[in-house]
Amino acid sequence: MKNNKKRVLFVQPILPHYRVPFFEDFNKIYELDLFAEHNINQKYSFGIKYSENLNFLKLFTWQKNLLRINFKEYDLVIFNVNPKYLSTIIALIICKLKSVKTIDYNHRRSSTSKSFSIIIRNLIVKILTNGRIYYTKTEFEEEINSNNFNLLKPVHLGYANNSIDTKLIFNFRKEYIPNKRFDFLFVGRLTSKANIQLLIRALVFSKLNYKVNILGNSQSNMKFFKNLADKYKVSERIIWHEFSSNEKEISNLFNNCRCFVYPGEVGLSIIHAMAYGLPAIIHNNHIHHNPEHYAFTNKLNGLYFEENNERSLSFIMDKLYSSSDKELEDYSKNSLKTIRKCFSIEKMVINFHNVIRDILKG
Repeated sequence: MKNNKKRVLFVQPILPHYRVPFFEDFNKIYELDLFAEHNINQKYSFGIKYSENLNFLKLFTWQKNLLRINFKEYDLVIFNVNPKYLSTIIALIICKLKSVKTIDYNHRRSSTSKSFSIIIRNLIVKILTNGRIYYTKTEFEEEINSNNFNLLKPVHLGYANNSIDTKLIFNFRKEYIPNKRFDFLFVGRLTSKANIQLLIRALVFSKLNYKVNILGNSQSNMKFFKNLADKYKVSERIIWHEFSSNEKEISNLFNNCRCFVYPGEVGLSIIHAMAYGLPAIIHNNHIHHNPEHYAFTNKLNGLYFEENNERSLSFIMDKLYSSSDKELEDYSKNSLKTIRKCFSIEKMVINFHNVIRDILKG
């Protein structure tokens, strides 16, 4: 039987473990090839081409072997456009010259985005691609309603609502019963953007005796953070956990903790926490978050604290932790409702398909 699936090439720097379920579902609609740096020992249900990211001049990156691909074999090529990736720009030019349709899958801005870089990226996307899919619906709506740089807007726009495998999480999630839950949970990479230092200092001002579980994936910073906890005499209030991408293994932490806290620039971690129904705390500066934070609404899924203010963080942690069972249950139910309605791999694939279908028709 002839395969009538459209062939799509997805080009991105690396393949993180949480993105695999999306590509597996995407491959059910399209014949997918992925070009990325990845674990060559793992088997995938979709086509995959290995790459390495080569840095030079401390400013630019080159994806090895990208320009050896015959882009004409594909009905659509999806890039994650970044001006620092020179190989991407050249690949886009080649696709343009060969009339290969392309699309950019990107955030409108991230916590580290610079205005100049955003303008350059938007110019590249406008000239060299057929459209853009934003990480979240909120970003898409902001772009649609924006009067700035209208000439740089791609013709085709859409959104994905970037997510993780929430179906798997729901299999492991246990009912949220506040009076049977204890302590806080942080999950994420222990980089400067996570701002763990602020969380450690906040514990100094806390008037309650909860502990904070930290599940982070950077051993290089662990010694620094542990020494800082010793300095502020809060070591006994922090429980460090070895990072794991195995959902079954880490589900016990989510299912036993009362609340979630992320002191820095949150991204997919908030989706992870909300999928378990955990009331959450994040800071109040939208600009210094990644797009996924738009899933969170203050006083609906949890509470904001004042960015970079340890006293504010401490006060809000105490406040959320000591909230009534009814308040905490409402936060939990609202979070689960948001995730089920808008943020899942299934929804993400459908949102992608809606944009791609229109581009391929054009």
